[in-house]
Amino acid sequence: MNFLHVIKKANKDFEDKNFKQAVVGYEKALELEPKHKQIFYNLGVVYLHLEEFYNAIECLQKAIALDPQYTSAYTNLGIGYKKIKEYTKAINALSKALEKRGDDPDILYNMANTFASLEEYDKSLEYFDKVLRIDKNYYKAHHGKGLVYNYLLDFDNSEISFQESLKIKNNYPDAVFALSLIELRRGDFLNGWRDYEARFEANNPLKKPIYAVPFFDGENLTKKTILIQEEQGFGDNIQFIRYINLIKQQNPKKIYVAVRKELMRVFATIDDICVVTDNDTLYDVDFIASLLSMPRIFKTTLNTIPKAITFKLKNEDKKLTSHIKTTKNLKVGFAYQGNKEHKNDNYRSIPLEIFKSLFELENIDFYSLQIGENKEFKKIKNDFTNIADCSDIIGDFYDTAQIISKLDLAITIDSALAHFSGTMGIKTFLLLPQNSEWRWLTNRDDSPWYPSIKIFRQENLGFWRETLSQVKMELKSLEQQICGASN
Repeated sequence: MNFLHVIKKANKDFEDKNFKQAVVGYEKALELEPKHKQIFYNLGVVYLHLEEFYNAIECLQKAIALDPQYTSAYTNLGIGYKKIKEYTKAINALSKALEKRGDDPDILYNMANTFASLEEYDKSLEYFDKVLRIDKNYYKAHHGKGLVYNYLLDFDNSEISFQESLKIKNNYPDAVFALSLIELRRGDFLNGWRDYEARFEANNPLKKPIYAVPFFDGENLTKKTILIQEEQGFGDNIQFIRYINLIKQQNPKKIYVAVRKELMRVFATIDDICVVTDNDTLYDVDFIASLLSMPRIFKTTLNTIPKAITFKLKNEDKKLTSHIKTTKNLKVGFAYQGNKEHKNDNYRSIPLEIFKSLFELENIDFYSLQIGENKEFKKIKNDFTNIADCSDIIGDFYDTAQIISKLDLAITIDSALAHFSGTMGIKTFLLLPQNSEWRWLTNRDDSPWYPSIKIFRQENLGFWRETLSQVKMELKSLEQQICGASN
């Protein structure tokens, strides 16, 4: 086996982005030259591309062991550690690289991103500025600054930075997508929806569905069949399924809606659609559309948001609704914890120790709509006689709908429950962190998407007690109204 031939082929596979085959080639090369630092380095970089970060770190560490002055290996080791959220180790590795090449904009850029991940935003901006002093056309550094300003809720400077990035690299999808979120937050829907299409090209997990038919962009649907593909989280799909009514007005032959199993039963209650799973193979489709592209296609503004869809629940399940007490107390469903994989869950979810202050209102019956086992909650609920845990009986959103339909009020963080109760027209108290999402706009306590929602906004990021105190005061007022009416 010729060593040079093996290396040449592995390098060619790497250049062609045939990364898995490159791994095979570099491993063969290491069998022939087991102490070759360059091969360990190349293999580490390939593993970074494959998102096999622990393998990447191991290979880069071996390269550094063979050459403690290997600057590029330190740089990529820092990237690997950042990917697994070992930020301190990432900074240490990048600092080693900067000892050798202190004016390298790529190393400085990675250091800036790592400090941003640590939420050390002043240091992050400092390093981004170092990059731009060396290379004023480093468009990714302008974009990175924009993201940091966004984290700091300084949307004016965030927009300026994204625009600077776009001056250098026209239509840079990461900057266009980031800019769209600011536009949507401000209620500039026409520009926001247009720029939001860049989400599929930007560096994030959102990818455009692949299908061998054209994407719908407002064409005549008369006697045509269209597939509406779900997108992103459960809340997104519940919020935007309302656009089905506008699709129906186009007189299509058939409407397919592809969703995950948790939404299938409740979406199946919508008239004149055929609900399918993401895995179904369809042969009679003329157009496909991604659900969150509907607002752009229909040119939605703040004044033209379609009404929410109506879920037509049938055959009440007594096993579910029997959990709702027959008292005259106010009946309140709640959720305090979101999906832990959500990038902002650390801020949007509320510690149970703080949320539980609401349960002290004894003339209110509380119903947990929180999905998933929570040992902390199971302990706390034993301290209160006015809490019922519905999590064990909820299998999907249809079950949730049946329970919600019997309640007076929902109190929830920014999760699917807010969209669901809002869609069903249930009075809803929505608890938002200071760094809330674009869909809730800014500086308002109502939502143009859901007339039944009242928003309680956190004043200081990470501090919920004052927000919960406001909610508790409002609940007391409702409690007194009901108790007064029943006496």
